[in-house]
Amino acid sequence: MSRKNAGKNSPDSISQIAALILMALGTLFSVLGLLGYVLDLPMKADEARGSLPMGLVILAVGGACDLWARSKKAARIRLLTEGQPVPGEILEIRRHIFITWNENDWINFPGKNSPWSVSCRYTWEGREYTVQSPLIWREPVRSGPVTVYLDAKKPRRAAVDPDSVATVL
Repeated sequence: MSRKNAGKNSPDSISQIAALILMALGTLFSVLGLLGYVLDLPMKADEARGSLPMGLVILAVGGACDLWARSKKAARIRLLTEGQPVPGEILEIRRHIFITWNENDWINFPGKNSPWSVSCRYTWEGREYTVQSPLIWREPVRSGPVTVYLDAKKPRRAAVDPDSVATVL
């Protein structure tokens, strides 16, 4: 998490958001299914205990998403600490308006708390590469260079330093 985002407890990838949602739904269905065994809850279409297998499957998929997101984040942190820094330039700024992370307000307007991501280009040994940034929770601007950290042995493996992306205050 960058210094600019240090105050927010926000996810930095879409896979983290998917994992959070899937694990919450899996937990809900699993608890409902377990309660169906204990209390014999009536439901319109079936018995409540039928929710348990579906809840466990959703929970497992959410866990897999979480493991994948954690491995991607660990690889990005490793690149940011051990990688070779090279200058890069922003090619595209994308706002993810369908993602909303509400921390301060309980009334939310569409796109108000939506993250951005940037696509950057960098050059290593005469070849050009592109890389996506993690989710950035402040509006980025195209001014100035950004720092990209790469693995010198495999230059396709790279990470944008979120602190080097200029943002609107």
